[in-house]
Amino acid sequence: MAGRNVLLTFIESYGVSALTTPRYAETLLPTLADMQQRLGEHDLHVVSGLLASPIRGGQSWLAHATTLSGRWIDNQLWYQLMLSSGHSTLIDDFRATGQRSLVVMPAITMAWPEGEAYGFDEIAAAKDIDYAGPALNWVTMPDQFTLDYTQRHLLGDTPVFAQLALISSHAPWTPILPVLDDWSSIGDGRILLLGRVLVTRRRCCGRTSSVFVITMPGRWTTLLKSPVAGQSAWRMTIR
Repeated sequence: MAGRNVLLTFIESYGVSALTTPRYAETLLPTLADMQQRLGEHDLHVVSGLLASPIRGGQSWLAHATTLSGRWIDNQLWYQLMLSSGHSTLIDDFRATGQRSLVVMPAITMAWPEGEAYGFDEIAAAKDIDYAGPALNWVTMPDQFTLDYTQRHLLGDTPVFAQLALISSHAPWTPILPVLDDWSSIGDGRILLLGRVLVTRRRCCGRTSSVFVITMPGRWTTLLKSPVAGQSAWRMTIR
């Protein structure tokens, strides 16, 4: 692994149920198959496996610690003992092969001495990531922005071992953000900011429809709800 970038990315919090539960699998499996085909066209390959997590329903840092240390860390006491013991982790392993270490933690909004205890060379918490877009409820930024920012600004030109802990996959987004056709326009995320919302009512085909006009930087987006009974189709137009 010497001379290569290695990214350990935690995408929480679905687990194997995303592949085995029909209501999730019906959407995700075709998406994964499409990704596999597109990656294969660029001679990139994916191998999948399953691991048992030491924790459920929260305290994901214990699962992170288990992965990094190779020890079963299923409670806070073991976590603190592992950090204070000087037990070697993947960070030390990759340092031995010449990679610098980076941890990207967009959910960290307060002091995080554990990052220094691990021995990461660079820590990018929420305040260190230049994001000016809207928060998603308690989530500080969307995962797509975190991944893009890491690639553009944090990986650098030298081999790196990076741990990323993503957060917006924990729960449905609030608010729903617009889809960008040109991701290079993301910048610092300001383009995702929702401005004032204007709601008007229209009569069509004997029924009433709602038109939502949402102002965004440099563009107008119109969402039209279908007035036809039993339908909930939406149309987006950019002017």
